[in-house]
Formats: sequence, structure tokens, C-alpha cells
Amino acid sequence: MLRNRIDALQEVSLWDEEYEPKLFWLDEYGSLLAVEYGAHGLGSNFILSILDRHYHVDMTREEGIQLLKDCFEQLRSRYIINSPNPPCIKCIDSHGCQKC
Repeated sequence: MLRNRIDALQEVSLWDEEYEPKLFWLDEYGSLLAVEYGAHGLGSNFILSILDRHYHVDMTREEGIQLLKDCFEQLRSRYIINSPNPPCIKCIDSHGCQKC
């Protein structure tokens, strides 16, 4: 039916000073859905289960960073990830992009 099709799953985040930050999921068919969090790829099932359990809307920056670290630890235990360095987590806010 569709030959030479390329799948492109994307997560798009937007920030507007008059509104709150938004995250959207764009699938390979062009559907756009507003989501609170997201993950895609081979490890997404493991990551989404952690996010389902521990994510809440009013998280602090420190709680969010710890949640991301927990997600990476889950991937390390489920997959062979031999990076000697910890993940590089960057936070984007009204002051710009900073390493957290």
C-alpha cells in the first residue's frame, strides 16, 4: 500500500509566556494529541509505566530530574546500555537552556 514510507514519531513541546507549557505527540499519520508526558522507541513501555506511576502535574524541577534518572536506570536494567557517563539532562525555562 505505502511503499518507501518513513515513520516519524515526534514529541513537540511549546512554551508561551501567556500560557502554560504544552507537550504534543505527533504520530506517523499526522495526528496531533496533547499529552502530559511521553516516550517512544523500544524502551517506551518501561518508561511509560514509570511515568504513569510517578508523574504528577505539580512536580518540582528536582522531582522531574529524579524521575528522568529513574527512567534511565530502568532502561539500564532492561537493556544493555554501557555508557560510562550519566545521562545529560537539560532544563529549558524562561532563562534559557541549562544543564541540570
